[in-house]
Amino acid sequence: MIIPSNSIQTLLYNSNPILPAKIANINIDDLLMRIDSPLATGIIFYVSGFIFLSAWEKWVVPSLKLNSILPDVPLLPEQLSEKERKVKFITPLTSSMSMPPPSLENLRERGKYIVGHVDDVNQFITCESRSHVDGVCENSLEWSAYYGTEITIFKERKR
Repeated sequence: MIIPSNSIQTLLYNSNPILPAKIANINIDDLLMRIDSPLATGIIFYVSGFIFLSAWEKWVVPSLKLNSILPDVPLLPEQLSEKERKVKFITPLTSSMSMPPPSLENLRERGKYIVGHVDDVNQFITCESRSHVDGVCENSLEWSAYYGTEITIFKERKR
């Protein structure tokens, strides 16, 4: 037996609800009619998509990066990838410079001085104080002992 779609809708709307019609002074029929709007549908999909993508970024992407399935690519040119951040800082003993580092006065005049590079990241020293960022910019005890004053070492991506 085939029932026309209009009859099904009539049966559904006129049937006795399983739940009471009012719960906490909210008419369920009115609530269902309001949710059936395009605005409510858009909001529901937006919020559920946002939750899904946030969870994906928090739990799935790190494991994909660890397994080298997803490349560890920074978003901005000045950002460093996790691999680049984990590279150890160059010290006066590990530096591969053919010339000795500049004098303290010369370093202050230059502003920054390249002490070496690893892969695609240059490492610089400076007398200027900079904000501390783990793996990117730190106060160097080794370079500070070499110069006798506080020296900051930092990394920048090669351009």
